[in-house]
Amino acid sequence: MTDDKLRQSFEAKCQTYQKWFIQIELRRLAKPLILVWITDRTDNDTDKLIVDKNNQVVAAHDHRQLIHFLKDNKSILPDSLNTISWTNDIERFEKAYPTIYDIIAIEASLKSNGFTKASVYESINFINLFNDLADQLDDLQLRSLTNKQAVRNLWDFGYNEIVWKEFGEDEELPSVSISQFPTDYNALSAALSQMIDAFIERLVVLDDQ
Repeated sequence: MTDDKLRQSFEAKCQTYQKWFIQIELRRLAKPLILVWITDRTDNDTDKLIVDKNNQVVAAHDHRQLIHFLKDNKSILPDSLNTISWTNDIERFEKAYPTIYDIIAIEASLKSNGFTKASVYESINFINLFNDLADQLDDLQLRSLTNKQAVRNLWDFGYNEIVWKEFGEDEELPSVSISQFPTDYNALSAALSQMIDAFIERLVVLDDQ
């Protein structure tokens, strides 16, 4: 089977169970980290990350380490039945096909004081992931970081300029170009940097233990 066919099969399994691998790419990391992100069907289809008993987000450089963790920690998993069923189905794949979260692109836009369409989209994906974790842990400190005005402005800009125009009722709409994002880059850089730092601090890397 070709790599494209394997990817399609892998992604179909993820879509069926609503469970995914997410690969975080960040300049300070020697190599990318992979996380597990799920839709919890036992909790009003709430989006969650897999965390350990200390509420640290479980991460690994090798996705097989995450598979071992899931199998060894069934009792603490959200939506454990579907999560383990997904794990059993994807275990046969020699490699994972994660969804890429390119935080490097966000940092580059902050450094250059100019967002591209791609970096705006990466930003709203990261903000969404961060919000999921804040809600999952009911963590007021994390939630306060996403509520900063500069972050909310970027979120609103991304949805208004990209998401609603491209993925609204008519999914066949052509890709849109975006206008220059007007913002206080110092405030936005500080706010997003705090979010990135807080997220990294919440990670426990299985391969590093």
